Amino acid sequence: MDSQSSLNRIELEVSQWRSREERFSKLFSFDLSSNMAILNEKLQFFERIAFKYKRSDSPDERLALKIIKQERRRIEKQLYPDVLGRLLRRLYVAFVREPNNIRKDIRRTEQDSQCC
Repeated sequence: MDSQSSLNRIELEVSQWRSREERFSKLFSFDLSSNMAILNEKLQFFERIAFKYKRSDSPDERLALKIIKQERRRIEKQLYPDVLGRLLRRLYVAFVREPNNIRKDIRRTEQDSQCC
């Protein structure tokens, strides 16, 4: 990889999210950092990134994943202050949402390989 492509994929996606947040903050007068709907969407976005790149070998991407994990935990605590609620949600994500994402990813890969 050359120095121009050293910008990792996670960094690019997070910067796209940030620009999306900036657009919404210009449109709406309320504080986005405390808005539950935005925080929930951001948490799901970070979970998709973690799922998508969890097998990355890039040291920069691994570090970014660790930072995203910390941010996910912070947002979870803000959205779900009850420890039991957070635990139940994590179980749901691990055993329901992530397997569904894996199946969707496999189907998408199969469709991509069949079309060409």
